[in-house]
This record gives sequence, C-alpha cells and structure tokens, in this order.
Amino acid sequence: MRNLLLIFVILFFTPTKAEEDIKCYLTNHRTDLRKEVRKLEYPIVGFTVIHGSSKAEEAEIALISSLQQKNDSLYYFPEIDYASACYFNRYLESGDTTLLKKQIINYGHRVPQEEGIAVYEKWKRLRELSKEMPVKVFGIDILIDYGNYIDLLLEITTQEYPQHKILELCHSELLSGNDISDNIKILVNEHIKNTERNNNSVKDNIMMDLLMNDLANSFQTKTGQSRDSVIYENYVRQDKIFNFRNQAQFIRMGVFHMVKENMENMNQGFIGMLIKKERYHSNEIYSVLGILSESEVLWKKTYNEAGKYIGFSTKSDGFYTGSDIFNSELLCKNALSDITFFPLGNIKTPFLDDDFLILKNKTVMVPKKGKSTLDYIDAVILISQSPANIPIEELQ
Repeated sequence: MRNLLLIFVILFFTPTKAEEDIKCYLTNHRTDLRKEVRKLEYPIVGFTVIHGSSKAEEAEIALISSLQQKNDSLYYFPEIDYASACYFNRYLESGDTTLLKKQIINYGHRVPQEEGIAVYEKWKRLRELSKEMPVKVFGIDILIDYGNYIDLLLEITTQEYPQHKILELCHSELLSGNDISDNIKILVNEHIKNTERNNNSVKDNIMMDLLMNDLANSFQTKTGQSRDSVIYENYVRQDKIFNFRNQAQFIRMGVFHMVKENMENMNQGFIGMLIKKERYHSNEIYSVLGILSESEVLWKKTYNEAGKYIGFSTKSDGFYTGSDIFNSELLCKNALSDITFFPLGNIKTPFLDDDFLILKNKTVMVPKKGKSTLDYIDAVILISQSPANIPIEELQ
C-alpha cells in the first residue's frame, strides 16, 4: 500500500520534463518592469489586456518607455476613432485636463471599464513622456459617437460651406439628446455631391476627408464586414497620408484584435490582417499579452433615478479578470514583482510546441491545431494584485 501511494505521488505531483523546461525558461527570461525598462526595437509593439484594472495602465507606460530609447517620436494607436485622436492630441499639446476628462468619458461609451482615474493618470504620464519623445495619437477604430465629429466639422468649415446649416442642426440636435443619424446620411451624401463647391469653404481637406470617411462608415459598412476589417482599412488610408513606418508604433487594443493568428472561433483580428495582407512580416510586430492575477476590474457604474452617478461595482472572479482564460499560475511562480515581463521567443523556448500554453480555457478562445503560443503572441506581462480602475467621477 505504501508503495502504491508513493507511485501515486510520483505520477501526479512530480513535474514533467515539459513543465520543468517551461519553469527553467521563465526563470531565466524575466524582467521586473518596476526596476528595469526593456528595449523593444520593432516597427510595431502591441499591448493587450482585459479592460478595467489599474496596473494595466502602469504596464503600458513601462512598455512605451521601452520604445523611447531609440526613436525620434511615437505613433500611438489606442482603441479610439479619428476625431477622438484629434482631441487627445490637443490634450498632449495643451495639458488641458478638462479636455482630457471629457475624452476619457467619451471613450467610455465604447469601453466603460476604461472610463477611470487610472486611464486619466496614464494620459498625464504619456504627456510627460511626450516632452522627451513627441507622441502623436492616431484613431483608426470605428466611430464612437457623433459629437467630436460635428464639433471638428464646425471648426474646419466656414459659413459658406454648402452643408453648414445641416452641421448646425446636427449640433443643436445633439445638445438636445436627439438622434442625428438621418441627418448624418444627408450631410455625407450632400458633401460627396458637392465636392468641388466644398473646397473653398474647408480649412483642412485632409481632416475633412478622414472625418467624412468615418461618418460614411457609420451607416455604409458592408454587410458582414467585421470591425477589424474597418480598423485595417482605416489604418491603410491614414498610412498613405502619415507614413506610419517612419516612426515607432504602439497599439493598445483588446485581446481579439491583437493576436497574430486568428482563433478557430473568431474572425481575423487587426494585427493578424497586417500580417496576412503582407503589410508587415510577423517578426516586425511584437505582441504583448497582459495577464491579470489576483486582481479586480471595474464592472459597472450606478446612477440614481435622476441619472446622477452614485457609485460603482467591481469584479474579481476568474472569467471577468481573465484568470480562468489565461494560465496565470504558470507565471506566478516565476514573478519578480507585481508587473513582470516574460519574453517568450528567446533561444531554446518551449513556447514553440504545438499548443497555446498560455491559454488555459480553450473554449472561450479556440486555437488552431498545430499552432504554438508564439504564433499568437510574443511576450506576456503578469500583472498581480491590481485594484480595479476607479470611475473618473471619483476624481477629486
């Protein structure tokens, strides 16, 4: 009986060679981002993490700092539209925190968990970094809402603009809380019909074209066209104008947008499209996955009957923080701090095996057979004991 018990212990509690190889690799290839900045020299560095946890923003700033060491400036792509990017650029130039707060609230219409103080502080830190290396924000995502677009169109057109009355009507209706989608269709269609007449009444034709493109996409998107394909088309359109390859690019978007290879149960993500359509080779894009451990995320804000903010709730269980999806246990034993960086593609890496080793739950995300971890991502940041992002309404 004792011998049987010993065999049981050996079989079930002794690490396999594969597990030992992973542990040895992670021990030898890790960086405490609290103490050391990694040097990442790639045309594109991407970062993705479950939304709504405060230390994720600190990890992002650490990654951005790693790009500053060799580049003249940084092109920054958060999960926002073109008009929002224009206003975030104004914040970086002016330091106007009222404008910053307004844009974070606007961004919250898309990702409510990001409408918080940690994101606000991230942008303030980004502005400080931009004094050492200029940062320019680009918005290539689908339109969040019409407000920023109408405000910018009113700025860059004169009273002689043929559609100026429609713009003023849209502005007035927005202030009243009314739907303006029908007026937007009229505005875009009339603008296209009167292209030649528009020229003398538009102060910035490049901005006008990009604004109108997003407005048109808000009601003309092809049937079955994915959000990522629109993001890709917007990237290509703006690349022709701004030549993105000239500067380091940092992209911060959700997980599904940032994996290099698509999963069996989802469409191709934006980063994957850049590779599949041969705009970049896979080794030119460095995709970093943030994994939360023992952490919380902002979940919902609560309001009274009059619509006034009165509080918020958080989530800390595995599904909402991603710890039921990603294999944080694999990393926790080798963490150096609450923000530890693990590059997965160094010499003698075990992450080339035909399995997505970082992925624990293969039903939420279904990897393709024969694809390794490194087909999807290049590195992991383990983020531990991270408090939830606090709503910006709590800002004193």
